[in-house]
Amino acid sequence: MIILPIACSGNLIGFLGFESLNKIIWTKNSIILLKIVAEILGNVLERKGLEETLKVSEERYARAINAGKVGVWEWDIQTNEVYIDSNLKAMLGYKDEEITNQFTSWLGFVHSSDVDLVKAEINAYLEELIPKYEIEHRMLHKNGDILGFLSRGTVVRDETGMPIFMAGSSTDITARKQIENKTESFFKRKRSVT
Repeated sequence: MIILPIACSGNLIGFLGFESLNKIIWTKNSIILLKIVAEILGNVLERKGLEETLKVSEERYARAINAGKVGVWEWDIQTNEVYIDSNLKAMLGYKDEEITNQFTSWLGFVHSSDVDLVKAEINAYLEELIPKYEIEHRMLHKNGDILGFLSRGTVVRDETGMPIFMAGSSTDITARKQIENKTESFFKRKRSVT
């Protein structure tokens, strides 16, 4: 009989045992092979645990993103390709396949009065004229509604400092903007009465 330890993340989690009904002498090669089997089993169990942890983390992330009306985007500055997550597309009333992955196409969803502002803000951030990319702007829903968004992003630069990649989030702030506008309108009326 031979018993080998099974370790997962450096912790002993069990034993792998082999028994023979016949008298057997375990050769050095046989023991090495069995140790490899025990190590593989430990690695498989560790990977399974990591996959389960990742799945739970991804589910939490998805719930948080959906609850916060947040969409995630990534822009490869070199190729001009954009990844827009399905949550952000859905906030604008679109399915995944309805929006192309080009930056210029994405700018088409920005309200025409805000496009130059968004471009200027991105350029100022990429040229390091401002410390962060954070801007409120309007976007167009598929049904024609105008939505308010708060967009934030961060840039990744190559070893020479050249911007190569930008990633960020866009949060639907339409309800907040409506409340702000109503409050501002209310106070304007109050001031004009007094």
